Amino acid sequence: SELAENAAAAGATVLPWPARREPGAGLITELAGLRRAVARFEPDIVHLHSSKAGLVGRLALRGRLPTVFQPNAWSFEALTGRRRLAAMRWESRAARWTDDLFLVSQHEHDAARACGIEPLGGSVVLGNPGPGTANLVPGLLTARHEGVPVLAITSQHRAGVVYPSTPA
Repeated sequence: SELAENAAAAGATVLPWPARREPGAGLITELAGLRRAVARFEPDIVHLHSSKAGLVGRLALRGRLPTVFQPNAWSFEALTGRRRLAAMRWESRAARWTDDLFLVSQHEHDAARACGIEPLGGSVVLGNPGPGTANLVPGLLTARHEGVPVLAITSQHRAGVVYPSTPA
């Protein structure tokens, strides 16, 4: 994927993380794979990019590491009825395991507030850089925390776990 290629070119180590777009029977396997990656590489910060990565990552970590979540569109906005309500409740409760929230629009920010999604450290609207460039945000996070191992997890634009090599 473009994300994996760009991350590797920037010096990151890239591992596959097989994950499906929707939650389902594979969730337990996805959780186990993510926990193994975290245990192996001991990141200082975890950046979860996409609603699915946010679900699996926050369930796996439960606040044990500083966690940045970037939904890149709230899953509940694409749902109706009970599924929508369940997703809204999940996000509101999962906020306790979210140190910071990176949002791509004021609309995304307003939707979070309306649902009671209040991360520990607050939220920031970054804006959406456009199609094909949203994958650059983990690079932004890495640059802001130079020398600090960061685990960036995405299930968007092909699934993968990406983390920088430990600094020498």
